[in-house]
Amino acid sequence: LRKTCAKANTDLKVLGMTATPCVNKVSDVRNIMELLTGLKYDEIGDKAKNIFHCCSAYQALLLNGFRYIPQYPMVRSEKIIKINHSIPFDKDIYSMLKSKNGNKWSELDKMLADIKFKMMVDQNLINHGRTIVYTNYVTGIVDNISKAATANGVSHYVFTGENKDDYNPCYAKANSKMDRDVIIGSKPISTGVDGLQYCCDTIIIMSMPYTFAEYEQLTGRIYRQGSVFIDAKIIRLNVTMKSKNGVTDIDLDQRRFEIVDNKKKLCKAVVDGNIKEIFRYREDDLKEGAKKIAKKYLSGEIADNTINRESI
Repeated sequence: LRKTCAKANTDLKVLGMTATPCVNKVSDVRNIMELLTGLKYDEIGDKAKNIFHCCSAYQALLLNGFRYIPQYPMVRSEKIIKINHSIPFDKDIYSMLKSKNGNKWSELDKMLADIKFKMMVDQNLINHGRTIVYTNYVTGIVDNISKAATANGVSHYVFTGENKDDYNPCYAKANSKMDRDVIIGSKPISTGVDGLQYCCDTIIIMSMPYTFAEYEQLTGRIYRQGSVFIDAKIIRLNVTMKSKNGVTDIDLDQRRFEIVDNKKKLCKAVVDGNIKEIFRYREDDLKEGAKKIAKKYLSGEIADNTINRESI
């Protein structure tokens, strides 16, 4: 499409806007830059653990655009609540945890749903009328959570791709509170619903999204402009299981926390230039290296390495 438009209009200028320039790979940035400019950015590779690729992606974003971070008059707090020794060692659960198969993790979430909801109620984590209960997976899990909510006297809406209760953001805005205790929601609630900032200040995550971008979209339901609250509280639940030896604790949700955290570090490195988030280095060594390169460049020992880009 860009090629076609460029042929018809030689003065074509393209403006792009994205909240997530880097979702899973550094190459996400390359794709955006090539789409916008029509030029090749081959120096931005796929490897997240390559400092050159991260720096090249950051440089491309910096030279071709700007980063806007809105300042909200509220505080976002995040905490992990552990459910200690809730279940004995189970080889099937352990196998699910180690698997890279999403269906296996879905089964694990289904098994842990009742435990997590009971803990939410027992520890008074639910801020009645102001809480979103989020699950990444849906099949068999939303029904379990809904049944657990009913059994514990917690009134609720259900908002998924297939089931959207009659949640009314206009009512919520007028009252700063829902007329039910919680909204049980999945992915569609993290991107397609506005108005939650008027009535909700708490998100309890039963199962994590898989990318930092999705996580930011989710927390952005309550941490956003127009919120009537001072605090936005994000609560992540982590069930522990005793290992086979009966001594060591296995954190069943920790692996997913780490996946999101690693992608967060990659995003911060590429978008904000926080290379330290991924790579360990001494600043003095970098400064010394930069001085040596500058001297070689000024003396003519090394040539100008300006990239002459080819059209796509």
